[in-house]
Amino acid sequence: MRPLRLVGFMAVAATFAIVSCGPAPAPTRATSPKQVKSEPAVGQGRPRVRTQAAVSRLPAARRVQPVAKAPAPVRSAPATPVAASAAAAPRIDAKALQHRLSSLGYWLGEPDGQLGGLTRQAIFAFQKTRGLPRDGKVSPELIEALKAVSAPEPRSRTGDLVEIDKGRQLMFVVRDGRVLWTFNVSTGTDKPYEDEDRRKQTAHTPEGRWIFERQLHGLREADLGDIWSPKYFAPGGVALHGSESVPAHPSSHGCVRISIPAINYIWEKGLAPLGSTIWVY
Repeated sequence: MRPLRLVGFMAVAATFAIVSCGPAPAPTRATSPKQVKSEPAVGQGRPRVRTQAAVSRLPAARRVQPVAKAPAPVRSAPATPVAASAAAAPRIDAKALQHRLSSLGYWLGEPDGQLGGLTRQAIFAFQKTRGLPRDGKVSPELIEALKAVSAPEPRSRTGDLVEIDKGRQLMFVVRDGRVLWTFNVSTGTDKPYEDEDRRKQTAHTPEGRWIFERQLHGLREADLGDIWSPKYFAPGGVALHGSESVPAHPSSHGCVRISIPAINYIWEKGLAPLGSTIWVY
């Protein structure tokens, strides 16, 4: 069991962030201003002169007493409600979150502070082991559950092997009876389909203890879709392989899908060599 790293994690437990962006507006062509005919200023032109007789006929000015008016009542403006989204949202410490997941054995590559696809795969796997909704998102429930201090437990108590938990759609790399790494996987849907010869088949991942019997490093263009670095273990071409699509639910024709970076890591570290055991249950 590897020691768990908790440094920086408690900062994650209180933080979230939502960032959005949009395209810049299209430039607008300026229009030429219209010519405006100037008017003479006030007071310009020839002044009008009153004669003395005309002035004498003007009524005498009367003194007007001002009428006091009651001041209008002052009504305070209602407070403007502030939407919750308008408040300044705290930011999440993504790198601390990644270190926490990695310390619990959820593979996501090298922590880089970016909540990308591999981190989402690790969150999927963590949510499955803890019985949380499988949405791959950071939530208060996820942060609270990350306070757990133990890695998942495999069914095997001894030995080195790979386990596929179909019920939870998880893969465990087991060493000496303990989980070294946990991966999100997607197995067969158990639904009918037609193969390349239009024969009726069922998208089933067979249970049991199998041996990795052959493998191909790199891209294989298969009839049912391209697969990456397959490691075959069961009749009918059933393999553990890399895929660009690894949802949190069964979606394959029977193979065990894992992310392409994850299968590359398994090849690089020799975690599923030829002749080793894979237990599907």
